[in-house]
Amino acid sequence: MRIPYNRFSLILQAEEEITLPAYKGATLRGAFGVAFKRIVCALRKEDCSECLLSGRCIYFQIFEARAEGENPLGRVKTIPKPFVIDPPDDEKNLFVQGEALKFTLTLIGKATEYIPYFIYTFDELGRMGIGRKRGRYILREVIDLDSNTTVYNHDRKILEAVERKTIDLSEAIEDFIHPAVKDNDTELTVRAVTPIRIKYGRHYTAELEFHILIRQLLRRLFLLWYFHGDYDSEYYETIREYHKNAIRLAEKVRTKKASLYWYDWERYSTRQKARMKLGGVLGSVTYAGPVEPFNAFLKAGEIFHVGKGTTFGLGKYILI
Repeated sequence: MRIPYNRFSLILQAEEEITLPAYKGATLRGAFGVAFKRIVCALRKEDCSECLLSGRCIYFQIFEARAEGENPLGRVKTIPKPFVIDPPDDEKNLFVQGEALKFTLTLIGKATEYIPYFIYTFDELGRMGIGRKRGRYILREVIDLDSNTTVYNHDRKILEAVERKTIDLSEAIEDFIHPAVKDNDTELTVRAVTPIRIKYGRHYTAELEFHILIRQLLRRLFLLWYFHGDYDSEYYETIREYHKNAIRLAEKVRTKKASLYWYDWERYSTRQKARMKLGGVLGSVTYAGPVEPFNAFLKAGEIFHVGKGTTFGLGKYILI
């Protein structure tokens, strides 16, 4: 079960005053989506589903692709978008001329091949301006976080080659199915850095029980593997066996200490032309029980996030 990815740090330098909301992920994601379509869309159609070029269009593949035919999860129709924007953790919202704004961009699966389009779009977006006052910026530098090498520099205007990384969860899955699994009690603390927005039993939950977190995390990782990884239909049966065992074990993990609260925020959707309320859980929670077998999956979630709104940077957590 392998999921290819790359993580980049993008460093923007304000050319004039930029005013952003306290949660910057929505603005970065929204402005990027508009600019990306403007740059790569050939026919400028409002409805991509009616476009003859949708099958070959990079914008459609990144933003609008839908699941076709049968898939292992049956009712899944929306393909998880193959990128995550991690905004800065602070609530700084005013950037004056010369100040830097840094954020992380994670590309998943085939989207790793499209890094030139992402870089060009963010560069062009700087000339268009972002935020309430359309403040302009320069895309100063792009750094590959795993190799700590510069991929793009504003002064040189040269794009360096990037080696794609892969998260391989196969060994962790095999260990779970076979006797190597350890069910001894240990403790683990999860700190929600951005709101974790999880729906369980038709309602968004303000509690972060371990089995609920694991159910949502495994679902996300499976969907990324199915749509953006090296999906193998024969190996899927192994995954199903693992999933049953994993949920049973996750239900044995208890919450030892929780300091969680619900945080509400809104964003305006340009595509839907409406304000959207996107609340989630913040804070930290300590679990006790057989958590060790889940470590590899939880570490993968640190990169790919969990729950809804991951493209805006929601669902980011760190393990303590």
